[in-house]
Order: sequence, then structure tokens, then C-alpha cells
Amino acid sequence: MKKKLSILLLEDNPADAELIKAELKRAKINLEQFHVIDNKTDFLRELKDFSMDVILSDYSLPQFDAISALKIVREKMPDLPFIVVTGTLDEETAVDTIKSGAWDYVLKERMVRLGPALKNALKLKAEKDKSREAEEEIRKLSIAMEQSPSSVMITDKEGHLEYVNPKFEETSGYSREEVIGKKPSFLESEDTDKEIFEQLWDTILAGKEWRGTFKNIKKNGSAYWEKATIAPITNEKKEIVKFICLKEDITQKIKAENKIKELKEFNDTILNTMQQSIIVEDKDQNIIFANPAFYKLTGYLQEDILGGNWSILVPEKTKEEIDQIIRQRDYEQSDHYEAEVLSKTGESIPVYVTTSPILKNNRFNGIIVVLTDIRMLKEKEKELSRAKEKAEASDKLKSEFLANMSHEIRTPMNGIMGFIKLLKREGAADDMWEHYVDIIYQSSNQLLRIINDIVDYSKIQAGHYEIEEDEIVLSKFILNIRDMFNEEKVTYGKNHLDIQLNIPDNHEGFVIYSDERKLKQILSNLMENAMKFTEEGYIEIGYYIKEKQIYFYVKDTGIGIPADKQEVIFEKFIQADGSYSRNYGGTGLGLAITKKLAELLDGDISLHSKREEGSIFTLRIPLKIKETGDSDLVSTKKYYNWNNRKILIVEDDYTSFLYFENLLQPTNAEILHAENAEKGWEIYKEEKPDVILMDIRLAKMSGLELTQKIRQEDKNTPIIAQTAYAMSDDRKKCISVGCNDYITKPVDIETLFSKLAKFL
Repeated sequence: MKKKLSILLLEDNPADAELIKAELKRAKINLEQFHVIDNKTDFLRELKDFSMDVILSDYSLPQFDAISALKIVREKMPDLPFIVVTGTLDEETAVDTIKSGAWDYVLKERMVRLGPALKNALKLKAEKDKSREAEEEIRKLSIAMEQSPSSVMITDKEGHLEYVNPKFEETSGYSREEVIGKKPSFLESEDTDKEIFEQLWDTILAGKEWRGTFKNIKKNGSAYWEKATIAPITNEKKEIVKFICLKEDITQKIKAENKIKELKEFNDTILNTMQQSIIVEDKDQNIIFANPAFYKLTGYLQEDILGGNWSILVPEKTKEEIDQIIRQRDYEQSDHYEAEVLSKTGESIPVYVTTSPILKNNRFNGIIVVLTDIRMLKEKEKELSRAKEKAEASDKLKSEFLANMSHEIRTPMNGIMGFIKLLKREGAADDMWEHYVDIIYQSSNQLLRIINDIVDYSKIQAGHYEIEEDEIVLSKFILNIRDMFNEEKVTYGKNHLDIQLNIPDNHEGFVIYSDERKLKQILSNLMENAMKFTEEGYIEIGYYIKEKQIYFYVKDTGIGIPADKQEVIFEKFIQADGSYSRNYGGTGLGLAITKKLAELLDGDISLHSKREEGSIFTLRIPLKIKETGDSDLVSTKKYYNWNNRKILIVEDDYTSFLYFENLLQPTNAEILHAENAEKGWEIYKEEKPDVILMDIRLAKMSGLELTQKIRQEDKNTPIIAQTAYAMSDDRKKCISVGCNDYITKPVDIETLFSKLAKFL
């Protein structure tokens, strides 16, 4: 025996002690220490101080015996081998000895058994130690599985569940009793690809470990995502007997990733659809990003611009001026100035430049540049300059207008640029992304309203407005405006305002004839004006009929308008408070546009107001009515079913197509898309759509040309023109080449559906 043993011997006869020691040596027991004692006191001391491997004890000593010693050992060191070595031992005493805890007994007259008895005891102790260690490992594993933060499942080799831990019950909502004996397939969602499970079984049946992700369904029906590791359990013959699966609930992680992805896509959509041109430069002023509006403004392609230096956009005559601005730039602050950019064709385009630095770890890492095309404003400046020669008053108006426009553009642009910078900053919280994007969206809407005011007034002045005669369901029309401004309250931060509606009784289905778009624009301008100047109380919109005239009104409890300003506020560029200290924004065009539109509708607009009491704006137009119960005229249907109908959308802007597609999906119509006129002709020939939405401004062959080509052989298929080009006389052109109707971008959803419904 190689290991050296420490042995404690309870023996009162020195001769027997020597005999025992000699027998151990003969049996080749390698002794390290051999202590001999003959009383209880020494025995207790040795148990405390001596680290022994085995205890040998005579059965009976003068003041102590083996049974008493065994009792002490069983309490203090129950796993220590204890062998009784005695001169005489009858059968009954031997049984008592074993029952008391002795591992074996050896008669002194048969001392030759001592060596084998000792070896057997040590072997038995080793087996017990190994078994105890195994049990401890099993206990640890059991505790680990029971308390694991991951779900644990164990199945037989056919996949039937034999064990699930508490985390599985918590995550899935199922109890152990409900799932034991079942296959885990009851957790599967319908979205899970069946090929995943085929791959899983091929892997684990081959004895390999499989890792993957599942979308499962809880007991309550809600979906959750789990990252799983599944491995086979084999026996000593390497045969698979069971499978174990560890699963981590990653639902929140997936949701967070999806949220970030959605916000990024939404942010990209905003950047790609904004009317302002945006470019991003690195710290060396090389262009690394440009949005579609920039390419449209300048005519450049991506390969012309990306990687190139900003200086290629600067006309030679302004290079020195721009270089000076850049040299003096504070790289921690935004900057604003007017400049010119050089288009691909060599045209110098006047722009308003807003720059915002990109900081990474508080170090300059690049810059965002927003270019606003101000050619229209420059033309307006020229008009105002010419008006200055006619009257000094016009010069004052021009100065106020330009100063106001500068303020009105800077305000939303600061919001856009500031919060784009925050979006670019590392470490922005997920919940703040949505808030920042909302602010960018609201600022973009504010800019769009400013541009619309300018465009609308220019169209009126140029005589490009034509009057339509639409059928208008009055109750629905007024209700829609009220609902729209109930939502607008959030943008203005005036949720506390009460938006009231007042319409005559029994007017359900009451129809008038007028230009719906212009009428809506007038009332929206009045509602927006009321919203802007009302801090407390309410806003009321309604109408009444008197002497073959219909009177629409918007009443508010706002700040009111001084008597000396009530006439001039309907003039262009005039506001009740034109000073730089005024508390309310605006272009000064809204009421001027409203008055002109009222005149185009053969009506007029009047005002009654008292300072600090509020205002009432009243629009009067001739009453053209038709009272009917005909559902074709008074349709309040909000849901359309165009199953088995085909709608072809000819649109080169993919974002615009996605917008149309999402609007039309609930109608069950088959949506076809052509990104250019040539593709549109092919799809038209093959599919024979029921209606065509035609973008008139396409590259190469225009939408008007494609319409003419279709009309040469087909006079019946309805074609609705759609365009974002607001300044031209597009409607006449579209109708003249064969379009059945016309809509403008941004598209009004109800207008789109009503026009489609007319043909479908």
C-alpha cells in the first residue's frame, strides 16, 4: 500500500499493541504515524489533535471499551473507519459491534485478517467519499437548475419532457404538471420556420450541440423570444439517452433592437423625404452623406459627390467668403448664413445654410449642413425691392417680411438641426429617440406650412387657382376639421383647450357644392390662427344658413385684435403685432390668403373682435345645396373592399410608393408598382389594371407622355395624375392628355380614397 497511514490504536496491553504493529508491517501497510492510547481522556484528545486515517480498538479496556468509543466517533467523525481488534468475541457481541458502527472486527488469534480488513475499510471509505462527492455534485446541479435564471428542460430521446425548472414555469406560464410528458412543440408560434426544427433534430441526433432562437407562445397567448442551447446527454456507451435545453428569455432585447431599428428607419425616412437638402461632412470637410433632396436640388449623382470635398459645391466668386466663414467657425456651435451652391449644370443656387457640428467624445468629428433653397425668397425680395420704388411703405413691409421669414425659417430649422445632432450623439436613451424624432417631425411640418403659405399666395397672385365644384357633406366636413385640430393641440402644447363644434340640427347628410380643398384651407387657416392666439378657454367652429348664404365661423377666447388692426391684418405680410418682440410666429400671409380664397369662392370674410376677449372670423359664401338620401352622394364609408381589383402606381420615388401601398393595403386591392414610365407601360399591357395612379414627373418618359401612349389604344382605364409640383398649371395639362382626375402631394388620404372609389 503506497499511501502512508496514520493509525490510532485503543489498547491497554503493550504486547498486543506491538503484535498489531508487526502484523500491519507484515501486511505491507505503510505507516506514517501509529499512536497507542488506553483511556477515554486520551481518546478524546487524539480525536481533536491527531489527524488519523483509521481507528483500531480492543473491544474491552479497564476504563473504556470499543462500544463507547464507537458512539463518540459516530457523533464526531462518522466517516472514519473503525475496526475492532479483540481476543475473544462471541457472535452476539460481534453483531452489537457492527450495529454500533464498527466497519469490521478481527480476532487477535486470527491477526492475519487485520491487513485485508484494513484495506477493505479504506477501499469502502474511498467509495463512500466518491459517492458523497457525486451526491454533492448532483445536489449542486439540482440547485443550479432549480434556481437558474434560464429556463431548463430535459426530455427523453424522443423529445418528451421529463423535467422543467421554475424559471420555465415563470417564463411560459405553464406548470410542471401541465407539460411533463408532452413535447415542447406546444410552445411553437406559427411564425417559426419548420426548417429550423429539421436542422435542430439533425444536429442533436448527430450528437452535436445546437444553438438558435425561437419565437414561442406563452400560456396566456402572448409571444416571447428565447435564445436556446440544446445538447444530447449520453451514457457510458456514448448512446443518446436524453436531451437538455437551456433557454434565455431575450424578448426585451429583441423589442429594444426592433425599436432601435424602427426609430432608425423612421429617422432615415425623415432625412430622405425632407424638402431641405442635407449633407454630412467628415472632419476633413469630405462629403459622406447626402439626402435625395440635395441630389434633386443640385442635379448631382452619388458618384459625383460622395468622398468629394465640400469646396466643389462653392462657386468661384464666393470661395474666399466661404473659406473665411469656415476659418472663423466655432466647432461647438451651430452656424447660419446665406450662400450659393453650384449645381452640376453650373447654375448658382441661392441657399440658406444651417450647420451643426457632430461631436464624438466632445471632439469635433464632422458637420451636418442643411441647405434651404431660397430662390423663391430671392424672387420675393426682388418683387419687394421693385415695390419700394413705388411706395416707401412697401419697403417697410419687405423688411418686416424678410426679417419675419428669417425668424420663421430659423426656428424650425434650429429644432431640426439641434435634435438631429442629439440623435447623432452616442449614448442617447432609446425613449428619447422617439421624442427627438417627434420634435423633428413637428418642426418639419412648421416649415411645410411656411412654404405652403408662400406657394399659395404666389399661385393666387399668378392666377393659377381654379375653382372646383365638389359635393361636400357638411357635417362630416366640419367634424373632420374639428378632429384634425384636436390632434394639432398636442403640437401647439395646448391640450387644455376645448375644441367645440356647432352645426344645425338634422343636418346629417346635408350636401353643398363648393371647392372642398379651398374651403378646407380657409377654415384650417382660421382654426390655426385661433389656436395660435388662444391660451385659455375654447375654440368653436360651426356654420349656419341665412338667406341663401352659408356662414362658416371660427370663434375663440384668445387675445383679440385691436380695432385699428382689424382691417390691415388681411393685407399681405401684415400682422397685428409686427415688432420683433411679438410672442407669436407666422409669415403674415395666412389671412391674406384666406381673404383671396374667400373672394375666389364668390364670398367674403369678416371679423368681430375685442381686445382680451377673443375673436370671431366669419366666412360667407353662396349656398348651393342638394338634400338627398342617395348613398352615392353622401357616403360616410371609411372602409373599402377592392378585392380582385388592380391598382397600378407609377411612381419613381420609392418612399412615396410605400406610402400609397400602406394606405391601400387594407382595401384588399392588388397593388402594382412601376418605378418608371417604360416599366409602367409593360405592367399596363400585361396586367390591365382597373385604375392607374400616375406620377407626371418621371425621368426620361414623363407621366404625361405615358398617359398619351395609353390613351392611343385605351380610352376607358381611369388614370389619376399625382404630383408634388405645386407651381405649374398641372391640372389642365393632365386633363388635356387624358387623365380622369388629379391629386397633389402631400396627398390628402380622404381625397385619394374618394377619387379611387369613384372609379372602383
